[in-house]
Amino acid sequence: MNASNVQRAVRRVLKAATLNPRLWTPRELRHGFVSLLSDDGAPIEVISCLVGHSSTDVTEKSRRHQIRPGVEEETDAMDGIFPESAA
Repeated sequence: MNASNVQRAVRRVLKAATLNPRLWTPRELRHGFVSLLSDDGAPIEVISCLVGHSSTDVTEKSRRHQIRPGVEEETDAMDGIFPESAA
């Protein structure tokens, strides 16, 4: 597949998922994939292999980001707004 075909296929999938295709690119989806795997504790070697990097160094330097701290901050904020005792 060339880049145009990939972009077109991704747009179709995004539309089917009711996501705005103007806000998502294959690169962003790949970045999210790596971040989610990393956050879940997947070994860097596995992530690197799955995304086709030549080495784990490439993955570590360019793609690996932890998302858990931001998620936890936001869920803590929601817990403050909707405490369990109110349920």
